Amino acid sequence: MAAPATVTLDDVLDAAREIVARGRVVNGGSLRQQIGRGDPRRLFSLWEQSKADAPPETTDRAVAPAVTLPPALIEQETALQSRISAELSAAIIAAWSLAERTANDRLGAEMAAARASAATARAELEEMAEILAAADRSRETAEAERDLAMAESAEARAAAARSAGIATAAEAGRSQLAEELAAIRELSVALERRAAAAEAASEAANAAARDAQATAAAAREQAETDRRQAATEVATARAQAIAAQETAATLQAEVIAAREAMTAAAEERGRLLQRAEAAESLVASADPVPATDQDRTPRRTPRSSPPA
Repeated sequence: MAAPATVTLDDVLDAAREIVARGRVVNGGSLRQQIGRGDPRRLFSLWEQSKADAPPETTDRAVAPAVTLPPALIEQETALQSRISAELSAAIIAAWSLAERTANDRLGAEMAAARASAATARAELEEMAEILAAADRSRETAEAERDLAMAESAEARAAAARSAGIATAAEAGRSQLAEELAAIRELSVALERRAAAAEAASEAANAAARDAQATAAAAREQAETDRRQAATEVATARAQAIAAQETAATLQAEVIAAREAMTAAAEERGRLLQRAEAAESLVASADPVPATDQDRTPRRTPRSSPPA
């Protein structure tokens, strides 16, 4: 702390003029109170020395006439002034020391509180940094999961598209099989009309046709079941694609089997027609018609072979 400035003679004279102007008595205590610093005894000594050298300047205000006191009273006044000045100086010094201690204590408490607040703020900043780091990690994890989900969704859509293509191909195969089955039914009807004489062979051909129809119907039901399963189980698109491929292979095998059945039926019909013609030839050769009745008997027209 900086040392207090020294009180000069000019400061004492200025203070004495103010005290006299207010109508008060100039002494060490009044000078100390007016100046605000300095030792009252030293201030009063400077004031006495200045009065001995030159009287203080008078003002325009009327000054009360000086009162002459007895020497004993003057000595008592001087002793009293000295004692009061000393006590006042001691009180001022004690108050100043107390104020300094109070200020230092308050400053120390405020500095401790500031340090505690700074430590708390640093802890909160570190906690906030950890929270932000955790939030960043959570955001990165969420972004990675989102990218993975998008990739899986794209793969599922691609698998569904492949399944749809396979189902379309299977539907086309079913349409072709339906057309071939319709041709088989027409062929069966033609066989029934044209092979009336060979009922047993016709019944066998009809049974073969019915078996082919049942097989085709079972194939259609299986294909429809596979198509519904492929439409409802999108989550298992890969398995559906494999099942659809297997179904398509099964349909293709069934189509081939149906075509083979048609070929076998056509061959069986040809053999039946040949047998019927052979039987007619045998009957004609075994039972000749008389010449008289031959003119009335219509000529038998040979059977035309049904279209293949």
